[in-house]
Amino acid sequence: MKSLRIYVAFLLLPLIFIQCEKENINLPEGVEFSCVDAPTVCDLTAANGDFAIAFFKQLNSEEESDKNIFVSPFSISTALSMTTNGAAG
Repeated sequence: MKSLRIYVAFLLLPLIFIQCEKENINLPEGVEFSCVDAPTVCDLTAANGDFAIAFFKQLNSEEESDKNIFVSPFSISTALSMTTNGAAG
């Protein structure tokens, strides 16, 4: 069963990349497609790493730093990015 899942995943993987290459976008009349200058993956990775380190430093500097805390900075940054996207409209 596990090998079947892997086999199906490898079969479907090229379909994802084919759809990503699609440039023919059906927009309503009068609406123009414009690209937004987005940060590169390296910029986002560096910013996410800096956020995680600063977040852990802040948690470590609090009074009760001797307790074990399980936190995912990736989850926090994902939630913040969803909030940003929602606020942008």
